[in-house]
Amino acid sequence: YKLSIDNKFKFIARIDNDMLLPNDLLNKLTNRLEKNKNIIGLSPKVMFMKKPNLIWFRGATIGNNLKLQRQCSDFIPGERDTKKIKGLFDTDAIVGCASIMRGKNLKLAGLSDPDFFYGEEDIELSYRLKKTSGRLAVDLDQKIFHEVSHTVGKNWAKNIYYNYKYRLVLINKIGNSLDKILGYSVYFLKFILF
Repeated sequence: YKLSIDNKFKFIARIDNDMLLPNDLLNKLTNRLEKNKNIIGLSPKVMFMKKPNLIWFRGATIGNNLKLQRQCSDFIPGERDTKKIKGLFDTDAIVGCASIMRGKNLKLAGLSDPDFFYGEEDIELSYRLKKTSGRLAVDLDQKIFHEVSHTVGKNWAKNIYYNYKYRLVLINKIGNSLDKILGYSVYFLKFILF
């Protein structure tokens, strides 16, 4: 991000190394941003690579999810893709593994927070991006394919550890007082139950 900002790039894309993208994806996302000047960050629909008809990401809602220690998605990952899931939709967060942002807005928002190592960093960055005045959106007409959880593999304990740890960091960074009181309480209750 810093290199791109220092070189005054108009658009800055992040595509993680465990993604497979169609040849024209970045052109289509860039064209979408050119036509919609009020959109400052955009993600495509993210599909599971091994099950390409199932959706991994199609938008996020922060809402009460911080309080309840839940993933900030509008759906349960693994939903079957249909022709009805299309168009351009506003979202509270673009996904970190596949996104494109306006360089000037990213410069105003700042770089990724180094307090995050795995997970939730995209929600925190999106939170700051939205404060630079603009919309975040998901282009459900465009797809990218993701090798999900490649970082932690099949180690469910490590996955749970990172998810809960960085949800607590996220609450601390962007949550209000009620988010913190309920979010920390729910965390400790789940920890005891597990």
